[in-house]
Amino acid sequence: MEIRQTPVGSLPRSKQLQDAYAAFNKEELGRGELDQVIESEIKDVVSEYEKIENNPLITTGEVEKPNFLTYFLDNGFIKLGDPSPEDAEGFVIDFEGHHSREIAVLQKEQTPFSYKHYGDEWIPTLKSFSNKPFKATVIAPSAVSLIYQKDLPDYSKEKFISDVINECV
Repeated sequence: MEIRQTPVGSLPRSKQLQDAYAAFNKEELGRGELDQVIESEIKDVVSEYEKIENNPLITTGEVEKPNFLTYFLDNGFIKLGDPSPEDAEGFVIDFEGHHSREIAVLQKEQTPFSYKHYGDEWIPTLKSFSNKPFKATVIAPSAVSLIYQKDLPDYSKEKFISDVINECV
């Protein structure tokens, strides 16, 4: 009996992409230039998936998202791919490949909560490189709820959870 498989999860980002995110954080690289590096990375990832025999679908491995834990927030409030966030407010997850991800901490300026970016923003780019079915990875609402880590004036956790739910339905 054959067990069908599909690719799952994040892929390691190339050094070029990690460097591009770091340069963007330091305002040494513009958004358009960063998007070109991201598009090139997506093309490379899709090309490699296309070579896998009997692979039923394509994924980008989340290389287009600056941080799988915070991609839905406005970039003005988060660090994009900082490899060693020394001033982290939220908890940090370290990965192989010399990078880490920090869960953001919701700030009063970000309330009421709403998504600023959605998980499907790069689907048109992905479609331009492959005709195979694809899947986009999105963050679970339970993971989004982790950004409410401290009490905020005039914005209760209950209101935040309600806003998260409204974004997801």
